[in-house]
Amino acid sequence: MTDKTAKRQKPAALISGAAVLLLLGLALPAAAQYKIYDLGTNSWTQDITADTRNRVHIIWTNYGVLYYGEIVNNALTGVVEVARGVNTTFWRPYISAQPDGSSVHIAWTTGGMGNMLMHSWKTTGEWTTESVWAVPDSQWLSQPTCAIDSKGITHVMFAIWNNVQSNQWSTIFYTRKLANGTWEGIQQFAPKTPEYKHPMLFVDIIGQVHATWTISGRVGEDSYDAYYCMAPSGGKLYFDTRVKLPKAEDCNVNGYGDLYVDRYGVVHRSIGGWSNAEEKMCIDHTRKPVGGSFTVPTRASLGFLNLKGGDPVPAVVAREDGRTIVAWGQIGADGNTVKASFFDPDRNAWSLNTIDPAAGIPTSPNSYRVAITRTDTHVYGAWRGGNEHLKLFVMPIDGYIRKDLNKDGRVDSVWRNYATGTNRVWYMDKSKKLGEGLLPAVTNTNLRIAGTGDFNGDGKVDILWRHYGTGANLVWLMDGIRRLGIVSLPEATDKNLKIAGTGDFNRDGKVDIVWRHDLTGANTVWYMDGVTLLGEGLLPALTNTKWKIAGTGDFNRDGKVDIVWRDYGSGSNWVWYMNNLTRLGAAKLPAVLNLNWEIAGVVDLNGDWKADILWRDYSSGANWVWYMDNTKQIGAAKLPAETDLTWRMENQ
Repeated sequence: MTDKTAKRQKPAALISGAAVLLLLGLALPAAAQYKIYDLGTNSWTQDITADTRNRVHIIWTNYGVLYYGEIVNNALTGVVEVARGVNTTFWRPYISAQPDGSSVHIAWTTGGMGNMLMHSWKTTGEWTTESVWAVPDSQWLSQPTCAIDSKGITHVMFAIWNNVQSNQWSTIFYTRKLANGTWEGIQQFAPKTPEYKHPMLFVDIIGQVHATWTISGRVGEDSYDAYYCMAPSGGKLYFDTRVKLPKAEDCNVNGYGDLYVDRYGVVHRSIGGWSNAEEKMCIDHTRKPVGGSFTVPTRASLGFLNLKGGDPVPAVVAREDGRTIVAWGQIGADGNTVKASFFDPDRNAWSLNTIDPAAGIPTSPNSYRVAITRTDTHVYGAWRGGNEHLKLFVMPIDGYIRKDLNKDGRVDSVWRNYATGTNRVWYMDKSKKLGEGLLPAVTNTNLRIAGTGDFNGDGKVDILWRHYGTGANLVWLMDGIRRLGIVSLPEATDKNLKIAGTGDFNRDGKVDIVWRHDLTGANTVWYMDGVTLLGEGLLPALTNTKWKIAGTGDFNRDGKVDIVWRDYGSGSNWVWYMNNLTRLGAAKLPAVLNLNWEIAGVVDLNGDWKADILWRDYSSGANWVWYMDNTKQIGAAKLPAETDLTWRMENQ
């Protein structure tokens, strides 16, 4: 569905009063958007992770004591002591959460030769700690890492150094704790020569476990290389399935690095590289698309680092459009600093920033990994500040937020009754209704629910309203079904202007608003910073006004907001593939010729991170969902019916 003859038209002024600056829609530099918080507790080492319900879990150590807490509203909450006797020489404890957040696990070690591998975990209530493995006095166990798949199996990797003069070796071992609570036997994962070390594990949103590790030395064609393998949820990791990661052309060593797998299954690995020619380290990054190979590394640090000691262990996260953050701490000529480099795929370039110019990096080698994670909407990084306090940087990474009002990790459905003014939420598990909750009522039925999104950056679903009598626009700031406040947006007094959806079009991590003019066919985006209008941009016009914008979502999985259209004259349905204001292409969706069926929203109802389409029949009250893979309908499911036709499903 295209309108090749339509010209871009400037719509009637959307804002009363002064003219608005027309933006090109370029995102602000990522470095300009992070904020730093002092969490107010002393720390030596730290780690952080998030689950698919957007809960952020953090651990830290101080004088051998291990603590746990959650990050809520950029502050620590629920702080508890987990264990004592924690060793942080050469490494730190490692935290992992089951994808749905139903359990949280920590792998750590005690100190000295002949030490022990420890495992602490909690589901609900208090933490439990157990000893997993003890090595002889001639060995040292270190570098523990863990991951918990969606079957409830705990995967643990660690390194052992054998300090016997006639038989010195260092390699990686692997074990699993099954869902029934029993541990499998400890298995030697890699050969004993050369040195295999620095394992890292990561569990993705569907519960697959990914692993990376390095070697120090040479074996055959392999020399100071890094490797990767993965296992399906419930499966095992195998050394023989490994893939060698590429080195940058000017590097001899592919060293320490972190793993991250985005919502679309793209694997990212950060690299601490080394150049013999420069005799210096660098920080690189490589990525592996689904079904593809790892790319040639790019230089996140821009150049080589002037270090005074220690090897930085860079951490990495990414969003689905390729924007990537690599962060590390370093002891260098300019002091103890925490750096972060931001990759912009539109410019194909990194920008290097100093997050903390006076960090409190411990002197123990490799213990000062800057920990980093992300939720649907924000990146969180943790490190030790110069005052020895645990520090946190927070940065918006995506304006998208699942329409999940009760924070159970599942998409819910918002309804409004245009006869009574009653508003409600259906709490959903895919197509099954679990229950419902009442929102505040609004008896003036000129006020319509126009969309949802996180407008104030608190990670919670807010509700956008438009008054079609006055042109007023409002946002309800919400905490679940509780209204925290009401904020006015600029008016748009032309009643033919309809809010058609929301989405982060310019990829600045903020929710934007899409408009369509019912008479002219002009389409516009308001670029927002929370509830502040920054400017507007013109989308391609579509003068056939029988076509209505039915929703927004990422259909082709490029991390950019696409637009869904329905023709209420013919029953045709199309998707526009977008890059901000630019239409890259269009594709046909299955038609629905019965015009009583309306698209009620675009959401990810089944949790596969693909945009699905909600339908409501306004003649019968039937409701359905199409499960989609791009434009292909891969399934459908019936939702509970609502035969009172004064109720509208408002899931734009």
